[in-house]
This record gives sequence, structure tokens and C-alpha cells, in this order.
Amino acid sequence: GTLRLHVYNTYEGAAADGGSTAVTLHVVGRALGCEGRCPLSSVVERVEVGFEHAGAGGSVPRSATWAPPNEEGGSGACDRIEVRREVAGGGRECVAKIRIFLRREHKYFVAAPALAALLGIAEDTHARFMQALWSYCRARGLVCADDPGAVSLDAQLRALLSVAGAPTSHPELCKGRAAFATVCAYAADLLSEAPPVSIEHRLATGKQQQRGAKASNGGVGGASPESCYDIEVELAAPSVRDADSDAVAQACDDELRALCGRIEGAAARAAFFRAFEASPVDFINATVLSQGRDLQVAAASDARARSASSTDGFAQPWAARAADVYLKRR
Repeated sequence: GTLRLHVYNTYEGAAADGGSTAVTLHVVGRALGCEGRCPLSSVVERVEVGFEHAGAGGSVPRSATWAPPNEEGGSGACDRIEVRREVAGGGRECVAKIRIFLRREHKYFVAAPALAALLGIAEDTHARFMQALWSYCRARGLVCADDPGAVSLDAQLRALLSVAGAPTSHPELCKGRAAFATVCAYAADLLSEAPPVSIEHRLATGKQQQRGAKASNGGVGGASPESCYDIEVELAAPSVRDADSDAVAQACDDELRALCGRIEGAAARAAFFRAFEASPVDFINATVLSQGRDLQVAAASDARARSASSTDGFAQPWAARAADVYLKRR
């Protein structure tokens, strides 16, 4: 996905006598296409801001680090970062250097120029670089038919291995072919960990006084022009679970069960009518016999129930024996 950042700063107290100016740096971020679901704190691991010429007499820290709030602690998500500093020398511009460390599931790497030119990928994960290298070999028919784990070395691969530091006397290279694992090992040496996203913002501290307004302390307040940046980030899969999802799921389950019951009832009625249509006489005879058997079973059950509930049932000879076994069960 794409993270869109808006960077600007506001200032106030820029007096003509060259006093200090209160500067607030604003970094506002929104993930395009999923507003409200992927806040800035969900895609950024931390942000480091460094200031040049910040602080009056060096008493104010020149750098600041921001980390996303702990959602488990109840702080919630946020879309905005604000850093306030006192900049010495009113009217003099300073530079804020912003380093953004993105939250990624896998570590990203930057390819050396030789590897990037071969694969057409400048920054990606280690696994995707190796996959692209294998695709390169397959597309050019370099995979050996007698050994799928080996590849023939064309001029581009030889040049790549040379840049990676492979010796010309390597036994595999002398044969014009090498194990793909060997090629991957040398290609990995051409990968370096991707640096954080760096942004330089020139702080407005009062030079553009024509854009400012009169501040309460007699100085000038205003804002710098806003800069916009688009950054490719990994966005979490959208979650459809909310507070009412359980109730909605239960309602859907109940509706499905009701529909299944109606379908089963319709199927039973259809089978009933098809059997009657095929042979009415046999159908009636089978129904009468079935009802007769049901009446016999019901009558026998009623008789057993009446016998068990009567006083005579408890006066049988086995009753004393059963009571003796029950009392001696321990």
C-alpha cells in the first residue's frame, strides 16, 4: 500500500531582535485506500527527528525519537507526530532531518547496482531477490537438464559473480556452471539492509513574515509550505471483525439453520408424493403396516412403564438382592 505523509512546521515568537522562535514540526500520515483502518502508528516502527542549529545555547536536545503508542495500554492509534523546539536566532532557517523506520514483517534489503541492473529490483526481501534470480535463470534456459540444482553461467552471471568477489579459479566457475545455491550465496553478498526513509524539511522560523500573523507576544507566527511524500509500505490485512460481528454471525447461522430445516421438510414432502404417485396401493399398505408397528411398540412401552411404576414391581424377589448390592458397593 501507499503511505502519504504531509510535512510542515508552524512557528511563533519570531521577533525582529533575533530572539528564539518556538517551532513545531508536524508529520501527518494516512494510508491511501484504507482510511481509519491503518493509522500511521500501525505502519511505522519509530521516527527519529534531528535538528540543525536547534536549541538556544545547546540547552534543548537536538534530536527526538517517537514510537507508536502502546495500544494494549489504552493509548490508541494516532495519525500525527508533533515535535516542538526552541530555535535560536529569529528569522534564520534550520533543517529538520526526519528518519522513518517502517514496520515490516520481513527485513528489506537494497541491491548493489550490478544485481539491481540484472534483476530490475532495487529494494525487496531476501527471499524475493533469490526468487527473481531463479526466474532469470529459468527464463534464459540456464537451468541444467541433468541437474536441476545447477545453472549454466552466461556473461551476465559471470560478471555478477565477479563483482561479488568470486575467484576466477573457483572449481565450479571453471566448468561454466555452478550450483544455484552457490550463485545465491554470492548474490547475497551484494545485498545490504535497507536504510530508513529519510526526509529533510527546511524549517520556516520567520523569514516568510508576509505569510505570518501577529503572535500574542509581539512576534510573528506562521506556517511553512506543506510537503507531500508517498511511501510504499506493508499494510495489514483489513479486519472485518468489530463489536457487532459476533451478533451478525449468530444471526446468519440461525438463518442458515432455518433454511436447512425448510429444505429438509420440502425434500420429505417431495419424497412422500413421489412414492404415492409411483404406486398408490403399495404406498397405502406400507403406511398402514408402519402405523400398526408403531402402535404395537407404543403399547408395549406403556405396559413396561406401568409395570415399573407399580408397587408390585418393587416387591419382586430381586429387590432385596439389589438393595444389598447397593449398600455394599463401597
